[in-house]
Amino acid sequence: MRHTGGQNVFGATMGVLCLESYFPKPPGHVRNHSSLPFPALYETVVGVMVPKLLDNSTPDLLQPFIEAARHLKAEGARQLREVAVCWR
Repeated sequence: MRHTGGQNVFGATMGVLCLESYFPKPPGHVRNHSSLPFPALYETVVGVMVPKLLDNSTPDLLQPFIEAARHLKAEGARQLREVAVCWR
């Protein structure tokens, strides 16, 4: 039997939007998978790093967040959370 369409991952309804960053995430940091007491889906907002967001916060930065959120929704996320996002 062959099934088509649908989701690739099941059991995780929380989606986490993450800024692009490359430092260790210790336990307690939301991007460390052991920090949450439930399964979550993670999506990196490509091209948006903390300095870019804080120093050059322009409306065009919203589009990568929308795309990442749509991807999480397509994967099954029903709730979204962002990591360290500060909009001015």
